[in-house]
Amino acid sequence: MTTYLDPQGRPLALDHKPMGQGGQGKVFAVPHQPQVVAKIYNAPPDRQQQRKIKLLPQLATGPLRKVSAWPIAPITIPGGDVIGFTMPRVELSGAHQIHELTGEDSRRKHYPDADWKFLTLAARNLAASFATIHEHNHVIGDVNPNNIYVTRKATVQIIDVDSFQITHKGESFLCGVGMLEFTPPELQGQALTSVVRTQNHDNFGLATFIFQLIVGMGAYPYAGVYRNGQDFSMGDAIRQHHFAWSRRAHAIGLEPPPRRPALSIVPNAIADMFEAAFGPQRQRPTAAQWTHALQDLHASLVPCERNSTHARVRGEICPWCALERQSKRVYFSARTTPPAVQVPTAIPSKPPSTTEVERAWQQVSSLAVVPAGTLTLPALAIPVTPAVIGRRRRAVIGATVAALAGLAVLLIHFPVVLTALCWVLAMALFNGRHSLGNPTTLAEIKALDTQVQQLVMKQQQSSAGLTRSQSLTQELQVIYDQLRNPQKLTQQREADARRKYNAYLEAKFLLRHTISPGVISGVAEKRVESLKRYGVHTAYDVQYDRVVAVPGISTKIASDLVNWRNRLAQSMPPQTSTLPASLRAAVQVTVTAEQNQLYQNLLHGLSALQVARTHEESEYQQTRAQLEGLLKQREALIQQL
Repeated sequence: MTTYLDPQGRPLALDHKPMGQGGQGKVFAVPHQPQVVAKIYNAPPDRQQQRKIKLLPQLATGPLRKVSAWPIAPITIPGGDVIGFTMPRVELSGAHQIHELTGEDSRRKHYPDADWKFLTLAARNLAASFATIHEHNHVIGDVNPNNIYVTRKATVQIIDVDSFQITHKGESFLCGVGMLEFTPPELQGQALTSVVRTQNHDNFGLATFIFQLIVGMGAYPYAGVYRNGQDFSMGDAIRQHHFAWSRRAHAIGLEPPPRRPALSIVPNAIADMFEAAFGPQRQRPTAAQWTHALQDLHASLVPCERNSTHARVRGEICPWCALERQSKRVYFSARTTPPAVQVPTAIPSKPPSTTEVERAWQQVSSLAVVPAGTLTLPALAIPVTPAVIGRRRRAVIGATVAALAGLAVLLIHFPVVLTALCWVLAMALFNGRHSLGNPTTLAEIKALDTQVQQLVMKQQQSSAGLTRSQSLTQELQVIYDQLRNPQKLTQQREADARRKYNAYLEAKFLLRHTISPGVISGVAEKRVESLKRYGVHTAYDVQYDRVVAVPGISTKIASDLVNWRNRLAQSMPPQTSTLPASLRAAVQVTVTAEQNQLYQNLLHGLSALQVARTHEESEYQQTRAQLEGLLKQREALIQQL
């Protein structure tokens, strides 16, 4: 049986049965660490990949951990080879791979309440996740629908971080894989193992996902129909920029597949971004640009007055109503069952104890109170300046001349003295140049002084801002404050559960009242059939804008149906303020899970803080040693003056 070791060389126990597996390896739960899992490769990766896995935990930040399953620590085997790594356990309940959201049938199954506004929000959050990774100078590389999960709240989580392309201190750890449908034209057909990827390459795959979500309804941007019967492979269509929704597509005999929205469904600014992403231009819209554009689109969407399952841009006609009439296809369906109320099936685990939390926080505090040092600029006065040298040289020459002149008066042999005077003057000039300050030596001292000043200034500037350890400490303070007040979290979750439960009771009550002939005046059998064809079966389905859009239903009948629905809702038993025991247990499970997640975040943050403090202290000591070396060189030069 293989022995796995943590970074400290201690044995790391894993569950015997894997939670999942892929082509590279398997994922295992870690006993006694419910929020951590371990990815174990089938065989040790190459040396470059092992170095990459050791590096990744050092590059973790709060924003990166928020959008991805960023590795926590490498796992080795006896002998030192890296065989895997630990990473946060991504909570996938209610989350599915992004292709389940882009596909219409799977979306109705897994995201029954998703409308166009939800899809726009999911696209915006995906772009923001890419932007976060790009802001850290990383490249995803393998843009792949199997690596992206979307929750029912439209939040996004990216996995398989070990395949990212990472660049650190000028060295790139490449991503050698990719999926054809999300690979840009310039990389189609290339061997990706030796290609240095760019964020612009990522932006092609990102634009493809966004297009599938908000325009294509699952269709790829290159999945067009050729009027002349031609047929291109997906790779060839991408390589030749055959964007089926493009304004220039008609010129090459290409059009979108039938029963799909036109590009005009989105504002012109976003349509232009798609043209730039899939056209021959090499510079594509960035993830940050997509984030802002989709944020604006999402904010501008309002419900359609005729059909509440539709959304439209404020001030414009709903495009979905006309599209559904023309295509005889329903893109967004109303809920036909009450919202599910989750009941726990597992015994709640214990939350972290106060002692555990305080012990972890004491370690955080002990690291936070001892910041790395800051260098101080030493006195760098030059002991011998050119002006001083000149004065000293003139003084020596003057003294020599005076002495010899006096001696000449006293002595008879003046010519001899004059000869000696010339010799002394020459020696004084020579010594004044070499003993009183060589200009070359002074220039070397000045150059060293410049290096010292730049070194100290750079270190002072880096320590003046918010350091990595200080930023982590602030994040951990927020987590600690939340852990100290579990009652507040419990009250919030109980209020959330109470609202959902009362909505569930109302929906369940209204779903029992079907629309039948005579339920209100003017609704006979023929109109009941019309309502059913448009998805209005029960009181739960009755919404004014949805009902009035049904052919043959007047505004008066629509209003009467809404009044009937409201009377039914008012007649149901009073809503309860007490949750059933099963839901109280569900709340406790949720609160306990959140507390455990917070505690794990505190522990992970503590580990990251230790790494950050060690790194900052090491950088400080290296800079300090460099400064001392420069000052020693300077002192040696001064001794030569």
